[in-house]
Amino acid sequence: MPNVIIDADFFPHIVDSIFAHASSAALLALRVNRQWRRRAEHQLAHHICVVDTESMELPQSITYHLVSTENEPIGRYTSTCLDDVDGTVLPSFLSSTEVIDLNLLKFTSGVARLLQHVPSSATYRCTSACDLSHLNVPARSRVVILSKDMGGYEEMSYFAKYRLNRMLGPKKLVLHLRKRGMESPSLDWMCLGDMLSLTLVIHPWIMHSSRPRINYPRKVLLCRQMGLIIDLILTGYLHGIPTTVVNFDFSDFEAQHPDVGSVKDRVLEHIEYRKLGYFNTSPHPVGPRFLTLEEYRAEVGDAQFDIDTNDGAIASPGLKTGV
Repeated sequence: MPNVIIDADFFPHIVDSIFAHASSAALLALRVNRQWRRRAEHQLAHHICVVDTESMELPQSITYHLVSTENEPIGRYTSTCLDDVDGTVLPSFLSSTEVIDLNLLKFTSGVARLLQHVPSSATYRCTSACDLSHLNVPARSRVVILSKDMGGYEEMSYFAKYRLNRMLGPKKLVLHLRKRGMESPSLDWMCLGDMLSLTLVIHPWIMHSSRPRINYPRKVLLCRQMGLIIDLILTGYLHGIPTTVVNFDFSDFEAQHPDVGSVKDRVLEHIEYRKLGYFNTSPHPVGPRFLTLEEYRAEVGDAQFDIDTNDGAIASPGLKTGV
């Protein structure tokens, strides 16, 4: 009986399933030939995280780690040396990256040099406040501020920590608002820098009240509950930046506080009032749009919607297409 060689090409659906369910460690092990290596690295590098650690013995020595969304190590490098990613040169590996999370204590020029190898189409996401002045992303890049360290009753000064105004070139900016925010006494118009568009993603518990029987006076509602949202919308309006507010749904709050009426109407009224005290820096000011989550998904597509709103792992499109 002749020997029969089983070729994986006869079972593409099995190979697709293996790659679709493989962990980060398994993907590294699957790089057994050129074709599988390319496919594994493309899938593994689609969404990566950059974290840093500082040496206790050498305070000036910082090591940067590339980790998967499962928190498994992929590789590491220092500010002076681009180490290999388990046998793969970093520039080649990063050429497939489309989503990169920055969870850094310090954003140094070493990180900036690393990110030069990331495609211009990539989306940069920042989990907590850090100085992004070295993040010289290409024009029209997308920057998502996930704001996981946002405290209660923040002001515009929270976003000033990112130093977005020091980034070169305009960007599409997505800001997550997770907590209540107050109106800033001295609004810093320039802290967000140059923008092509501004998207505000409102998290549902931002207006949660543990004492629903207490009716908030309108001034308290606008200045202490919605002040930061108003400041951001006003910034976009005065600079002629298209501003989209996503998931602005306070129907439960409105039902508990009928004297307030429509929260959106109160916000827009307050913006009209505050505009009187400022000069427009744009000859064509643009009013805000309010979209539900599903409307926003339909506008930007499933893939971009996932990147903009899901602060967890972003699956590679290859899992669906088998590429």
